[in-house]
Amino acid sequence: MSILEVVNFEGASGNIYSFIALAEDTEFNDVGAVYIFTKRHARNRYDFLYVGETESLESKIPSHDEWPWLSCLGVNSICIHRDDNKITRIMKKRDLLNKRNRSHIQAMLYQSPTKLIH
Repeated sequence: MSILEVVNFEGASGNIYSFIALAEDTEFNDVGAVYIFTKRHARNRYDFLYVGETESLESKIPSHDEWPWLSCLGVNSICIHRDDNKITRIMKKRDLLNKRNRSHIQAMLYQSPTKLIH
């Protein structure tokens, strides 16, 4: 596991969530978490591209439906906030999305990719 650093993201509530930034090719364990696909830049700046939650990083991340789109956007790191409780993961995800008002990129990704192609 290649830990890049600890990154903080703020939710709409004002809560600060600490994430561990990892390289996009990291092999994950079978743990629950909130995750953010990001594009890492110089000087420790991270563009927030997509947020999700899962009960198993090991099964979700490698086969994530949005990989083709996210790769095109230059994802080069995944930020992980470990949380084994589904209810609190969902609340944190919503809080982070509300802060960003469902970023334009994530709003596009929530549409069916086939609708965007055909």
